[in-house]
Amino acid sequence: MISQKIKIVLDGIFLILISTIIGACSAKMIDGTKLNLNIEVLKSNAWINLMPGINMKPTFHFNGEIKIKNNSEDLVKDLKLQEIDFYTGSTLLFKFTPVLKNKMGDSVNTISPLGESFFTFNSPKELIIKSELDAQKLCNAVLKFSSEGKTFEYKIANIKVEKVY
Repeated sequence: MISQKIKIVLDGIFLILISTIIGACSAKMIDGTKLNLNIEVLKSNAWINLMPGINMKPTFHFNGEIKIKNNSEDLVKDLKLQEIDFYTGSTLLFKFTPVLKNKMGDSVNTISPLGESFFTFNSPKELIIKSELDAQKLCNAVLKFSSEGKTFEYKIANIKVEKVY
């Protein structure tokens, strides 16, 4: 009777140990899919062009300059800004693929281990204004980066949208 209780306790300890090992391995795998970056927004501008030209509709523009630090000891190769989602409140206004350029003029967006680089980003020119865009409200943008299957998201909060005439 006592040996059966000991067996049950040992079986329980074994299951807890196996669960802990499996949990630790899967947590490591999840972390391995994220880029280890630090983003600093040096400037960002959002505006509505209300005088786009004859027979043209008003357009939305968003650009900025960012400093990206690679916090890992791995080279970040071919960094891409896959997408920017632009919101007012919880309403998605725009989802677009921006142009990301290294400010050093390099054609390849790489960041050395523990290094940093400066980049600019621009929205495409043909973003037609949506009726949900209220220039009186502050907006948010989520920048979605990727490199070799790894991803990183960064939110820019409280963006004021200017009107340009």
